[in-house]
Amino acid sequence: MGGSLDIDEVMALLGTTRLGFSLAGIPPARIEILLRVSGLDFDLSLKRARVEEQDGVSLFVLHPHDQIRNKRASGREKDLLDVKTLVRLHGEPPEED
Repeated sequence: MGGSLDIDEVMALLGTTRLGFSLAGIPPARIEILLRVSGLDFDLSLKRARVEEQDGVSLFVLHPHDQIRNKRASGREKDLLDVKTLVRLHGEPPEED
């Protein structure tokens, strides 16, 4: 396989849809591949993300401030609990950065 894949090709490889996500592995070593994330601007989040190498694959990892924004936007109780820890470790995200 050469060249770039478009989003539909990536989703087909992951076995998911535009509204879904894909899981790989078993907790605690599980990776979630999200195709949409609430509360974030994709381009800005991508610029702030760090790149991690895992088995020769580059993975983009959200900046902690973007994790906070996303978890707040989800509104789920377990995510709101995570927000408290993330804020304690990384501080409140700026209004716009």
